[in-house]
Amino acid sequence: MTLAAGANIVQARPLTEKPEITRIEPGGMQRGTALKIKIAGRNLDNLTNVIIRQFQTFRASGTRRRFDRSLDYVKAAADVPPRAYELSVANPGGESGKVKLEVGLLPHAFESHTDSPGAVLSLPVTYGAP
Repeated sequence: MTLAAGANIVQARPLTEKPEITRIEPGGMQRGTALKIKIAGRNLDNLTNVIIRQFQTFRASGTRRRFDRSLDYVKAAADVPPRAYELSVANPGGESGKVKLEVGLLPHAFESHTDSPGAVLSLPVTYGAP
């Protein structure tokens, strides 16, 4: 605990803990597209960066952040090589561990409990669990 003194009052100054990612949803995207990604974990309310390693052509911007989840927009350039990329987040306390974000040539389809049973997908797609 760090203490700050001022005018005869001692107040505890909260330390920012390093963020942690437990999962991202969805876990993949098609190159050349933008995606709203849900990041679940801890200490996500004070994020300063969403980091995607090995590539400069990703762009991410935060929209809504709480302690246990964050919704961020991620965009991959059309010439990104298809493969798994490492995604992490950072705040003043440090950088989280890394999780994989799959980037492919085809649109990604993920099973959801809210999908209607009669939903029709345009093929081909890459299928993955959330």
